Amino acid sequence: MAARHSANVRLVEDRTRGVTPLPGEEALDGTIRQVLVDHGKLLTDAGGVSATDDLYVLGLTSHGCVNVMLALEEHFDVEFLDHLLKAETFASIAAIRGALYESGVPRDGAAASGAGT
Repeated sequence: MAARHSANVRLVEDRTRGVTPLPGEEALDGTIRQVLVDHGKLLTDAGGVSATDDLYVLGLTSHGCVNVMLALEEHFDVEFLDHLLKAETFASIAAIRGALYESGVPRDGAAASGAGT
């Protein structure tokens, strides 16, 4: 099973080379990564995860997903909109970022500081 997991991670890494976040997104992505470290229980260091890596391939479970969602809601003082409460929303850092924007987190560099910190 570990060999299959390693192969899947390499495939995800190969697909995402060259993806660069826009200004402001880098700080938000950093905050999302820290929440993943603290609450996601990934099988790998979230600091090295690209914005488009599949978090489920990297070990995110449904329980970890709920913990990540709740931590992000608290950090940014927002609630994810009902139609965003599905697995795809938490499949990658980029997907989470988009859902946070849609849920009311501003699209500027100040957003990463969050209201809940």
